[in-house]
Amino acid sequence: MEALPMDEIEKRFGKAGSQQKVQKAPKQEVKKRTTVKLSSIAQEQRFQIEVCLRTLPVSLNTGTKAAKAIQDLDRSAFSVETLSSIRRFLCPNAEQEAELRAKRATAENESEPLLWDPVEHYMEELLQIKACSIRLSSWEFLYNLPERLGQIEENLLRFERMVLSFLKSSEIPFLLSLVLAFGNYLNGGKNEKRLGRADGFHVELLGRPGGLDLVNDTQGRNVRQLIFEVFSEKYPSHLERLFMELQPVFALVQRRLGKDAQGVPALRKTVRVEIEDLEKQLVQLKAEFTSKHEEMKASEFRSTIPRIRSRWRSLRSSNAPSSGSMSCCGRRRPHVSSSRRCSPTSKRRPTGGIPCWWTAK
Repeated sequence: MEALPMDEIEKRFGKAGSQQKVQKAPKQEVKKRTTVKLSSIAQEQRFQIEVCLRTLPVSLNTGTKAAKAIQDLDRSAFSVETLSSIRRFLCPNAEQEAELRAKRATAENESEPLLWDPVEHYMEELLQIKACSIRLSSWEFLYNLPERLGQIEENLLRFERMVLSFLKSSEIPFLLSLVLAFGNYLNGGKNEKRLGRADGFHVELLGRPGGLDLVNDTQGRNVRQLIFEVFSEKYPSHLERLFMELQPVFALVQRRLGKDAQGVPALRKTVRVEIEDLEKQLVQLKAEFTSKHEEMKASEFRSTIPRIRSRWRSLRSSNAPSSGSMSCCGRRRPHVSSSRRCSPTSKRRPTGGIPCWWTAK
């Protein structure tokens, strides 16, 4: 015990020593830099863009990844919904693109580097894709094109099968002959037998107003009911074959039992495929394709304009003549005195008959 440094132990590890206040190092306040945001994006719109950015898959959660996937046309990285979301929310429009470039140009002259907000950072990285919005819009159209064409083709085939079922049916002429027999019997009264000798009738008479729909008995039952009753009872085999032949027709017509405005039970029929609708869909598809094609051609032309201008300037600078070394007709000639030069208003014609205009300065 005598060898122990009692005073030092008490000072360093004793209760009194532990209660001594320890001086804290002064905190250095670190100023947090604020991110740069575009003023052209409203707050409500920014909220939607941020939600879109957070819900993107990992393969597209940065603008660099998205730009590479767009350049590579990596279809596995995009779904139709993802393409539409990036095009609508994250592809900068003309106003946003101009503001991004302006802020970047301003920041290059400042000492501190530019710190974008995540939304603006994503947009700036997409600027490396020329006409990004048009490309995604065209890609989205092509993405859905096979499905849309397949649906139109399928409905067209179903409609074609329906038409062919009428053309190739052997039982429809038999049914129409029965309708003709009913008509001839009803029209051929005692004094008008000549009206009961018809060889045929217009097929629209079956459903057109003013035709068979007006032939009713005293109880209001239409003659068509009796025709199909006779057809089903006396010719059941023909009826069965008729239903088999017209199966493509029944597949295109949906029937539902309901009630009309007065509460009377009624059969409602809805046609699933109409040739007029198919024509409208094809016309719309062609118009969309033409529009996308023209947009891509216009964007490609706009992208070549700066190169054309640069090439034109370089040609002009390389072929520019020295002052006074060109004649007024554009040909090189030795120096002549000012008294022999043509005036700007001179119309003297040199050899070859070309008008002489003053061009050298």
